[in-house]
Amino acid sequence: MSASRASATKTAPTKKSAVPAQTPQSLPPASTTARPKADASVKNQNESSAKKAKKLKEPKEPKTERPPKVKVALVRDSFTMPKAEFEVIATLKKRAMQVGVAAKKSEVIRAGVQALNGLSPQDLGAALGRLTPIKLGRPKKA
Repeated sequence: MSASRASATKTAPTKKSAVPAQTPQSLPPASTTARPKADASVKNQNESSAKKAKKLKEPKEPKTERPPKVKVALVRDSFTMPKAEFEVIATLKKRAMQVGVAAKKSEVIRAGVQALNGLSPQDLGAALGRLTPIKLGRPKKA
């Protein structure tokens, strides 16, 4: 062992304090719920060993190239519909849950728009002809 290491491992002598030792009667009562704080050096050792464990994991596979994300412009709009048709949306959401798909109201409406888009012009005209005409604008407050 070298001289520098030998001196580093020796412990320094402890000093005797001039303050008299406290007796158990002079000490404040200990709290039963207090826990000793974790030593900062122990915490740092745990963090460093966790970092080393992460480094020892298998190397990640090379990233595959993803197609660039295309931002879709979203439009916020409001519309009026009869209450009975609005309740059909809730029924459709429940039916979607039966097959394991959680659908939002907007998703149900978007699916309906896509279904209508796939119809022939004659079928689309017939579907629109079956709708009950409603008054335009916002409904009056009750």
